[in-house]
Amino acid sequence: MEQNRNPIRPSGNLSHADTEFWARFWARIGAAYPRQEITVATMELYTEKLSRYGPRNLSRVLEIIIENWEYFPSLAEIIHELRVLPREKELPAIEKPLTPEERTQVDELVGNLANKFKILK
Repeated sequence: MEQNRNPIRPSGNLSHADTEFWARFWARIGAAYPRQEITVATMELYTEKLSRYGPRNLSRVLEIIIENWEYFPSLAEIIHELRVLPREKELPAIEKPLTPEERTQVDELVGNLANKFKILK
């Protein structure tokens, strides 16, 4: 079996961002499980089957696996983890990015407070 310890650049219809994600994914999982032989065929199959789950969910599951699993996971085990992955909670309003209108309102409010209390900007 051919062994490849370097991150692959998957071929096919992957965007540049997807290709970069998979290169980082394989580098990270390879570093986490250094005794595991990861063949090009394994990387191609896992990449093909896992691509539909998206980088965000795959990144979350990869961290769970790296932190909790002693041995390299099978494809079925990764898919199981993806299926039981809790949905991310929506950010509270305070942590969401401001819309342009909200940013304008905040800037006006800060300016008014600065003038009222004679605070230098």
